[in-house]
Amino acid sequence: MSAEQLEEEAKEALARLILSAQEDVAFREQVLSILRLPLAERVIVVSQAVQAMKTRNEPDSICLAFQFLSNPSAAEGIIAAIDDF
Repeated sequence: MSAEQLEEEAKEALARLILSAQEDVAFREQVLSILRLPLAERVIVVSQAVQAMKTRNEPDSICLAFQFLSNPSAAEGIIAAIDDF
């Protein structure tokens, strides 16, 4: 898979994550609790989660999508998208 394909699949996986958070209150609270952590702590939590996902052989696109949670500007957009629902 090319880098462009992986990036496109990661964006689609991120969109599904946001949609799931909009539809499921418990999942929304989990995602928001991660996004509201201080940046340094959030980076560690996300990194550990991604490593666990890779250990479970989750698709690279899902791992990459989850990594967006550690990016401050992406996190702001994700929070806004979830809260707007």
